[in-house]
Amino acid sequence: MAAITGPDSPLDAAVFSTAARRMLRPRTARTRHSGEVVTRAGVIGTINQCPNEQPPPSAGFPAIDTIMGEDVRRLAGITPIPEEIAAAMAELEGMTVDRSDPRYVDLIDRFRTVVADVTGVRPHDTYHLDRYQGSPLSWPVLVAVLRRWLPLDFDGRLVDLVGLLPEPRPSDCRAPDLGDVAGIITEALDPGSVQAPARRRVRGRIRGIDIDDLRPPEYPAGVDYATWILLRDREPEWLLPGVGKLEKDSVVAMQTNPMFIDAFLIGLNTQLMDEMRWRNIPIDRSTTPLLTFWRHVDYQTGLRVADIREVGSWPADSPLGAPSHQVPQPGDDDQDNDLVLVFRTDLFRRYPKTLVYLVKTPAAPQPPGSIDAKLAQTPVLTYPQAATSEQARAAREFIGPNFTGTVAKDIVFFSFDIRPTDLKDYWLVLDEPPAELRFRAPTAVAADAGDTSAAFAAATVDTPTRVAFNGRDLLAHGLL
Repeated sequence: MAAITGPDSPLDAAVFSTAARRMLRPRTARTRHSGEVVTRAGVIGTINQCPNEQPPPSAGFPAIDTIMGEDVRRLAGITPIPEEIAAAMAELEGMTVDRSDPRYVDLIDRFRTVVADVTGVRPHDTYHLDRYQGSPLSWPVLVAVLRRWLPLDFDGRLVDLVGLLPEPRPSDCRAPDLGDVAGIITEALDPGSVQAPARRRVRGRIRGIDIDDLRPPEYPAGVDYATWILLRDREPEWLLPGVGKLEKDSVVAMQTNPMFIDAFLIGLNTQLMDEMRWRNIPIDRSTTPLLTFWRHVDYQTGLRVADIREVGSWPADSPLGAPSHQVPQPGDDDQDNDLVLVFRTDLFRRYPKTLVYLVKTPAAPQPPGSIDAKLAQTPVLTYPQAATSEQARAAREFIGPNFTGTVAKDIVFFSFDIRPTDLKDYWLVLDEPPAELRFRAPTAVAADAGDTSAAFAAATVDTPTRVAFNGRDLLAHGLL
């Protein structure tokens, strides 16, 4: 009510009162003898008209109707508006200013054409009428338009006496669109709509379930489990084909298979859903409980992230393994698979805290010793600070694995979030942790032990070992 009866509206709140409704009832004393049927909607529509604001008469001057005789016109030197122009103005009088109305545009163009034909002056545009948008055109306004078009020194100025009065100001009144108002009210009060009053009241008192769905409540489920372990324990050949034929003390470069991961997780989720439904667990079948295959780690947050998105969010026409199915690493929205390095060795069983990481090859040209100096640096495996995740990703000099796993007691793999073909730009480094120092046998260092405990420690403590493999050599054997 406040929105449609405000200070800029022609409507008054009294129009919508019960007293007004009683006055406009059919066949009452006020409506029975009217010439046509009086309806409430018709009365409101009639009232909903903005008047054209007129300037007040100047004090001390007679009313215009008393001075419009021929003598006054002749004495004032005022030439009446020619009939052709007056006729065009008469057609426009009362028209609502609206550039989207074809009839209004046509009449304005005709008005300009007639003025040009009669006076020989080509009128300029009528954009100044836009300030009267939504208001009806009055005769004083049309005369003011004519005065704008004609130069002040025009011979025999074609102006009416009313044109000497100030130009009317556009009204601040804005009549509300009753059709829109009716639509909004109908939608708000419709008991069958989604936002019906009864629905809003009940929905505001209930939390945790969707009351618009009359089916029994179902709940989403999520299982944080690295499902590749199921393959390792039951069918290792599906996880790593030919794993039993991998040579002892070897390292091979491989890559993940997003198509297989999609297919495996879809089948696994289907079986899990069927099992839970068979056990009468009310799980929401539109969710995807198992989203993790490898259990990646987001190096920006340090948290584990899923491998795939909810199946319901996959594009309908996307194939298995599409990048849109995956949860990418920061700044790597288009990556479709990761590099995986597989070792068959007893090294990690004997020294489980051995560091494994990649070092980016220095950019060309490479001065002598630059690669050795780079490989000797202490690795910084944290994500670098940059304006965007793409820039941070490109600035990485040392890259740690985003997940790792053990297939057998002597088979270990490490995954890195780089394209497998980019391995040629990196060195693979195995670094003995400095905190796990190893001592040589005293008999082997007795001659260098010295007389003090400090000299003995310096002679017996091993320097940590660091081994580097050129990525080009690994890639030369081909990705599996």
